[in-house]
Amino acid sequence: MIFSVDYSSGMEDGMSQQISATRNSRRGNYMMAMGVFLPVMVGFAALSVDISYINMARTQTQNVADAASHAAFVAYRATGNQATGTTAAENVIGWNNIGNSTGELEGVDFGEWDFDNLIFSSGGNYINSARARVGRKNMYGNQLDLFFAPILGMNEIDVGAKGVAAGRTRQIMLITDVSCSFADDIGSARDANIAFLDYMNSNPFPGDQLGQSIFAGMKNFPLLHELASPVIDYGSLNTQFAKLEVCSNLEPSLQGSPTWEGDCYTSQARGLHYAMREFITNGDPREFQANILITDGKANTSLQSNSDGNSTSAAEDDAEMLVKMMWDGGDYSYQVWECPLLQQTSAVGCSINTYSGTFGGGVHLWTVYFGSNDSNVDWLQSLTAFDGNRGESKDTDDPSKLDEIMLEIAASIPVVLTD
Repeated sequence: MIFSVDYSSGMEDGMSQQISATRNSRRGNYMMAMGVFLPVMVGFAALSVDISYINMARTQTQNVADAASHAAFVAYRATGNQATGTTAAENVIGWNNIGNSTGELEGVDFGEWDFDNLIFSSGGNYINSARARVGRKNMYGNQLDLFFAPILGMNEIDVGAKGVAAGRTRQIMLITDVSCSFADDIGSARDANIAFLDYMNSNPFPGDQLGQSIFAGMKNFPLLHELASPVIDYGSLNTQFAKLEVCSNLEPSLQGSPTWEGDCYTSQARGLHYAMREFITNGDPREFQANILITDGKANTSLQSNSDGNSTSAAEDDAEMLVKMMWDGGDYSYQVWECPLLQQTSAVGCSINTYSGTFGGGVHLWTVYFGSNDSNVDWLQSLTAFDGNRGESKDTDDPSKLDEIMLEIAASIPVVLTD
């Protein structure tokens, strides 16, 4: 008789019991590990939350410093008073939180910003910038409070920033309508342009330049004055600006006394053309360049300036093309009628001159309309859209308001850069 014994089942049960016992014995290890690592994990969680909070506060501090320097410089430029600029900076800081509280103004410095080397110097020969120092620091007794970092022994931290705001040198062309329809109010336009000159002379800025281009219909009017310093060349600019007259009364040196009616129609493209040529000849595209177009009407559709090389192009289209070119820049080629003498409706001695090259672009546009025709206002507003509405369109039917409008524009033109 043979007996057989199966040991496999018992062995398997034993091994299972042993494995189960081993697993159960490790549960205590995990608990011990959690006890060691839990504070570390909480610490890292606290650190990540507070680091994010600190980074947010630092960004806010920089934004507040930039805004405070901007406010300080704008207020100083408007008043010439550094205390007024400092008060403006303090107001901005009081309106903006850094973290859960407002910051403190350590100080405002007024000085000179070197655009070539990107360096700020307190004081200097010209004050063209302001620097604001802002923060939440121990010295002010308002450090930035932290949330979880106190677990690691860090309760507060200093945050601070400096912002510099500087005005760019301006090159501005006044483009002024001298068409016959402006005859009754040309004196107001003349006074407004001189008021603009006086403002720039009274609020000097290193390197500023101002010029004036005049326009009517097809007559070849020259610049009334090329770009020049409103401070150094104030006398000559004032003398030339005072010569502004409706086209039929312009002195011979300005090619007045039109020989036919079309000379005194309205073609803003004429003035824009000469302004563009002045920027090309004497301008610097690195500076803030702007045109201020003053007119009492929309371009006459019957006139042609041929500024896009198309002989069928109307003056209105030409103006739009030139404004777009002056902002967008790029390669250009356009034609302009230049007529030393016109007789009746025939051009005697006229020639079509072609100008071509590359223009840097970036020229801003303000428009000022005097009149009551809403369609003219709409058209001038549409011109400012070509430079992304960075300029502005203003209008009035009261000639006495022209100088007020020009002063508003003069006060708004120095753009402020923050760094």
